[in-house]
Amino acid sequence: MNLINNNPYRILGLPITASEREIAKQINTLSTYAEMGKFKEYDTDLIFLDKISRTPDEIEEAKKQIEQSESKLLYSLFWFWKTSSADEIALEVLKEGNTNKAIAIWEKSVFANKNKVYRPKIIFDNLIRQSTSWSETKHKDYLLTKNVDEYIVERINEDNYCISTVMCDLNFEENWIIECDTTWIDGVDNSSYGIAFGRDKSGSYYFFGIAGSGSYIYTKYDNWSFTSLIDWKETPKFNKWGSNHLQIKKFENNLSFFVNHVLVDSHQVDDFFGNDFGFKVTKNQKVSFRNFKFSKLVEEDIYGEGISITSKNYSDLKNLSTLYLILATNNSTFQLEYFIKGISLAKSFFSAENFETFSKLIAGEKYIFNLENIFHFYINEIVESLRNYIDKTDGINTSQLISAFANFPVEAKQFLNNRFVSKQIQNIDKEIETTQTERKKAAITAIELGKKLVENTKSDVEFIKNVLGETDFQYQIIGDKLSQEIVQCGIDSFNLCKTSNGEIDYLKAIKSEESYLSEYKYALSIAVTDRVKEKAQENLDSCNHYIENKHYYYCWFCGNNPPEEVNNYEITIYKETYRSYFPRKVQFSYVPVSIPRCNECKKVHSQSSDKFILGLICCAALGLIIGACADGYWFAGLVVGGGVGWILGTFLKEKKTSEEAIKDTNQSTIRNYPLLSQKLREGWQFSKPSA
Repeated sequence: MNLINNNPYRILGLPITASEREIAKQINTLSTYAEMGKFKEYDTDLIFLDKISRTPDEIEEAKKQIEQSESKLLYSLFWFWKTSSADEIALEVLKEGNTNKAIAIWEKSVFANKNKVYRPKIIFDNLIRQSTSWSETKHKDYLLTKNVDEYIVERINEDNYCISTVMCDLNFEENWIIECDTTWIDGVDNSSYGIAFGRDKSGSYYFFGIAGSGSYIYTKYDNWSFTSLIDWKETPKFNKWGSNHLQIKKFENNLSFFVNHVLVDSHQVDDFFGNDFGFKVTKNQKVSFRNFKFSKLVEEDIYGEGISITSKNYSDLKNLSTLYLILATNNSTFQLEYFIKGISLAKSFFSAENFETFSKLIAGEKYIFNLENIFHFYINEIVESLRNYIDKTDGINTSQLISAFANFPVEAKQFLNNRFVSKQIQNIDKEIETTQTERKKAAITAIELGKKLVENTKSDVEFIKNVLGETDFQYQIIGDKLSQEIVQCGIDSFNLCKTSNGEIDYLKAIKSEESYLSEYKYALSIAVTDRVKEKAQENLDSCNHYIENKHYYYCWFCGNNPPEEVNNYEITIYKETYRSYFPRKVQFSYVPVSIPRCNECKKVHSQSSDKFILGLICCAALGLIIGACADGYWFAGLVVGGGVGWILGTFLKEKKTSEEAIKDTNQSTIRNYPLLSQKLREGWQFSKPSA
């Protein structure tokens, strides 16, 4: 890794904690050696790294790199720090190039006290959508409404409360998380709403709620006896009169309560009364609940996670991370496993409470701690060092690189993401803006604009999705935004298919929907949040409905012209309802089926029928004459001529409809008309049943 091999502390042979006086003295010594043409060696030269050079220019450059307080800190991130006995022993064996032994020494110290790590495994990603048991009620005191993935509780009465719950198979004994998104819409702002959980049929339950004004409460109702377990408290991380995320986390014997992903309180666990979960709204409020998610916490063994960091092993953690990053790029082949371990340990180093103390130790007490600047420098140097390995065979792909930083603070992830996807996001935003502007100017071009928007952004969307993943918030924002604009283009085009009195011109609407079907499907595929998915699905379903029912609005035979009822092709079909053999008797039902047909197709069918009849009559007459002349076999001639005429007439009939590119009226063809096809599957038939 470039900044490790050419680190100014390595070039100058200095510890990262060197004082100004020590730095000046060392530079003077090295400059003297360089002027004499001599090379001074240090224990930290480390033979397994690239060969080091100490020319006057390199010494001067190294000096400049650590002249400023912040620079000292930034460059120290990529060099070793000796404070513990483990550091002394490990660095001693590193002088001999024994990296495996150094790893073992540092790992023994770093992982001496490792805690178990738990990750949430989703049981229900949205119980509102997945359960059919939610109550939908219109009452004089309240309204309960379910809208696909959203549940709205609107209380009209100023007193009392509403509780709506459904059954969920959540094991109380396990560790779990319950969470949901809420939006306070209207009403009083000093009464509670939130999650009711562990409820039984008699009405006992627990409740974690908030009020629109910015406070929370935790209570228990046991046989209608109220107990306040946590009295009303305010939380600063709260969107007053707006949207808030609620989360209840059960781990071992403790319940933790979160508002907008910030821990606000905790309480000892009590057993569930039952397995019903849902929502409670008090007094006259209107509240929306969404994304009602249930997860269980499962143990995972992830390298670098669960480390108990203390002042005694903090330097060991940093040094082990640095060594892994060296080994990841120290050979011609990139070592992905080493890199991931190094970054994982670096995350723990940066996130530890000790980091700010470390920063002031290196940069001085007057240093103004700026974590964002530190992350920018660190990540930038990592990416630059990996330039020859990114998206290369036996290297690391962009997605893996970004995933390695997945657990870093949001400032770090944002900076890394922007390095790789900012160009694509800017292009998509620009295309959306252009489309919106042009669509509003001329809605008649909406279809073409939507198609062009998909074409111009498809590769960018795919790139962002592959690099960041569908769960990344940047992908979610841009995916939803693009999906909405694509759908809106289709909506605007459809709206133009209405007459002046508001009626739909179905022929025009169906053509519009048919031409935009693939774009509706694509819009649904890139939508991320439930609301945007719902809108995309709604428009796709509408589009499919018009296409599937196209035969009602177009001539079925040509598929282009509007049908006229007077020209419809009529045929009667039959279905046997009763049959007996002694005596022979049959009963049946019949129904006429009218197939939409335009005037032009009727003319073609009439002409093709004339050709059939003409061919049949001519051949039959010719056969009759030939047969009569052949010793009186006129009947045989008539039959043979009629057979040939039938074949010829059928050929001429089909040739005519084929030339005009329309369907013929043969039973083998019209049986594909959707209504007929359905009836035939139900047992109807073309021929009348006979006894």
